[in-house]
Amino acid sequence: MFSKANEEMPRIVIQNLGNLRIDSEHPDRKVIEIIHQNGTDWMHACGKKGRCTTCKMIVVEGMENLSPETDREVFFTEIKTA
Repeated sequence: MFSKANEEMPRIVIQNLGNLRIDSEHPDRKVIEIIHQNGTDWMHACGKKGRCTTCKMIVVEGMENLSPETDREVFFTEIKTA
């Protein structure tokens, strides 16, 4: 979470939805949860558990705003690059 009052909120920009911009007051939430809370439908067949990759996203910039990769994220990244 951000502790400094002057820190800018993380912003999600979904390029393939007309550059839809979503500002989040909850940087500790999953990106998919923030997107859904803002009324945008994003498919997730496994219930947002990182088991099926249907909600897969490409982060173009802002990796510093993300938590470390989970074991599942690392697993699917390794499959993709193999």
